Amino acid sequence: MSKIFEDIKQEAKVQAKLEDAVEMLKEKFSIEQIVRITKLSKSEIIEIGRRNGLL
Repeated sequence: MSKIFEDIKQEAKVQAKLEDAVEMLKEKFSIEQIVRITKLSKSEIIEIGRRNGLL
């Protein structure tokens, strides 16, 4: 059971980072700043920005 909870917890962390990246893009943070803060890759941030019409 704890493996399931750990997987859910990890997925929630990733989702929060993605949501944070979208908000940072809206506030005109640079991609490099978002990479440094969220630890997401540059390609992930670019993809998220494109999907949300921010890049």
